[in-house]
Amino acid sequence: MQDDEIITFLKSLPVESKHPRDKEAAKRWKFAFELMAAFGLRPIEIKHLAVENGELWCNYIKRSGSGQTKPRRLRCLNSWASEWNLIERIANNEPLPLCKVGVADAARTYLKRQKSWDSLAKAGKTSYSFRHGFALRCHQQYGLSVRIASALLGHSTDTHIRSYGTWTDEDEIDKALARGQRYKELTS
Repeated sequence: MQDDEIITFLKSLPVESKHPRDKEAAKRWKFAFELMAAFGLRPIEIKHLAVENGELWCNYIKRSGSGQTKPRRLRCLNSWASEWNLIERIANNEPLPLCKVGVADAARTYLKRQKSWDSLAKAGKTSYSFRHGFALRCHQQYGLSVRIASALLGHSTDTHIRSYGTWTDEDEIDKALARGQRYKELTS
């Protein structure tokens, strides 16, 4: 998801609903989606956050056939963490969504119920698209290497290349070549 899609969607959530249950669910899910977007979290990781010495950490350990992840310090690339007061809200134990099933399944169900999500769903977006938007931001807006982006997202460089390596369109190739040319001129 692009940044403008994320912001537009978050603003559409019914946090001012007259129905107390809808209002409360919207507030909790908005907080969850803000965390996923700002820090590139997997949906499950919103349940494994801790503030240590003023820094936000994810203590989730994902196990797979190729090994396991380690706890990691979370970093926000843009101003969203401070704009949305995310670290303080975690430190103050602001409620996150109640999930009777897995977080990704609960997120999918919640998103399906939001009319503002319809066009995003038709474009192939899922609850992981907040994480994918972070990966895109790493490379397209900040020019970070695969190694650094992988560390920020908490997975291996192989996983990163396999999952995000196909997201290259002609426009991005042209932009990258132009940046490379400017870099060469500056360092010559």
